[in-house]
Amino acid sequence: MASNHTRAQKNKSGDVLVQSTTTDAPLIPVEQISKLKEIAPSRVDLIFEQNQKDLREETEFLAKYNLIHRAINNQYDLRGNDLHTLIRTCMEQNGKLSTNHRMKFAARVPEEIFNAIEAQYLTCLAIKDEAGDC
Repeated sequence: MASNHTRAQKNKSGDVLVQSTTTDAPLIPVEQISKLKEIAPSRVDLIFEQNQKDLREETEFLAKYNLIHRAINNQYDLRGNDLHTLIRTCMEQNGKLSTNHRMKFAARVPEEIFNAIEAQYLTCLAIKDEAGDC
């Protein structure tokens, strides 16, 4: 569930500065992180390591997604939402679009495009293997 964080601060000239952030991730003010680091440094390190891992994985996923999207979008005229759903599903299913997904989109998407998305996913994996990233 999203949470709102608002912070008001008076600057030297007397103006009040207000910052507002909405996020679904817990935000811990820097001051509290510093205090927590004094109490349980290993837990803070673990949190930062996990966040870095999550960011790396998300960055890799988005790089693959963008590569596949660009390649398919440049070749075929397909509704954006359909393309997004099919690419995401293909990626989540390790490069395969199920028969159910193919049937669901069959009225709007030719078989050739399903195959192209799967092929582009495999190409992306091959690029990753060769270059170390996608």
